[in-house]
Amino acid sequence: MTLLLSQKKYLLFCSITVLYLSTSGTRLIATSLTTINPFLLPAATWSKTYSSDIYQSSTSVKQTADGGYITAGWISDFGGNIDVDVLKTDPSGNPQWHFKYGGPNADIAYSVIQTSPDLGYAVAGFTTTQNGPESWIIKLRPSGALQWEFSFGPLAGNPPSAANFAIDVLQKTDGTIAVLGTLSLSTIPIFRPYIVLISPQGSLISGAFYNLGNPDTISICYSFKETADSGFILAGTTSNALFGGVTDILTLKTDNQLNIQWVQIIGTPSVDMSFSITKTGNNAFTLVGYTNLLGTKDALIINITDTGATQWFKLCAGMGEEALTSVHGTSDGGFAAAGSVTDSIGYQDFWLIKFDQSGNPSFQFAYGGTIIDESLSMQQTADNGFILAGYSNSFGSGLEMGMVKIDSTGGIAPYNPSSGGRRTTTNILIISGSIVPTIPTSGSTTLLQPQRNPTNYLPTTLITTVRQQAP
Repeated sequence: MTLLLSQKKYLLFCSITVLYLSTSGTRLIATSLTTINPFLLPAATWSKTYSSDIYQSSTSVKQTADGGYITAGWISDFGGNIDVDVLKTDPSGNPQWHFKYGGPNADIAYSVIQTSPDLGYAVAGFTTTQNGPESWIIKLRPSGALQWEFSFGPLAGNPPSAANFAIDVLQKTDGTIAVLGTLSLSTIPIFRPYIVLISPQGSLISGAFYNLGNPDTISICYSFKETADSGFILAGTTSNALFGGVTDILTLKTDNQLNIQWVQIIGTPSVDMSFSITKTGNNAFTLVGYTNLLGTKDALIINITDTGATQWFKLCAGMGEEALTSVHGTSDGGFAAAGSVTDSIGYQDFWLIKFDQSGNPSFQFAYGGTIIDESLSMQQTADNGFILAGYSNSFGSGLEMGMVKIDSTGGIAPYNPSSGGRRTTTNILIISGSIVPTIPTSGSTTLLQPQRNPTNYLPTTLITTVRQQAP
């Protein structure tokens, strides 16, 4: 059958096994449909929100070597000043230290990791100076004290208001800190992805940015991973909409010298976005995001080879809007993806969906209150459970940083009824298939030697109110 955009809600109650998604001549060939039982839910070990000011959110979370968690994001006061927000907790989510970093203008963190062997932390984001937004990498000691920082703004010859943002950070196997970001070469926000390599001591090693498509193409990569050849694979979005839509998904592979090896554009005649990529299986990667192919926002999962060829896709459709912002390979050879889902009574909730190594759904988890709650980052934990982090607008007087720790047993844990927190249910139809429209494209590599601009901002201790929704 041919699925029209208006048929999405009807589709949720169909029991067909072969589906053709066809719009403007572009096809996604679906080979199976699966409905996830909304009651296959793991237990929430604990769920907490953290408030130190009127608005704050986590954008990244990682488990630390001591079994606790490090999360980073942003915090805003009543005056509208926004700073980088970094919180360290114990394994139960209780704060151990909580600092903000920044100056008089907007400063935001998008990614955080724990570094080895010093057990400190690296934070990637941006700081705003008189030149506009500048990429900002902060290296912290285990205590949260500032060790060094690396920021850079417009490249030589570019106008002061040309913007730069650091979006993701990882530590390579050789100890190098790699930073993924986006930069604009003009006052018009025509962005290019970049990678910068920094030594553990904070010295620039090398860098490159990538010109893709037409000169006015906007390309932003949100996530990257080191590959077996010490290069990188990147995932994001591009306005070089080759399928007739607004944006397409962008994947890019570099060698160990940061030179482009291949570029692939994946898309439909709609809005298609990818926010996260992870390694899954031998020579394969899985990326997640969303598509508007069926008329509203639906979660999208695509598996590709290390040469960029698509192997399969999964489109996860519910009764409202669904999006996946984070994906992580799991210890059983499968993967888990997290983001936000509209529950059965219309609220936006934290969402995690787990798949086995064959790509079959194992369970889903949704949790939230009575307003908007969204997971922006997720990681599998040492006990094979998961930590989710993002923001919640349901439990305090404003937007609060939220974290939820769940296990992998499928059991049911008690909740604090007075908190308003609730485990929620949502029916998700998974459309699976093997053909995704993909177009190879070209790109060029330009060496990047950014000028380092120290900010000299010092950490400020935050007093944190913790609200507990689950034990």
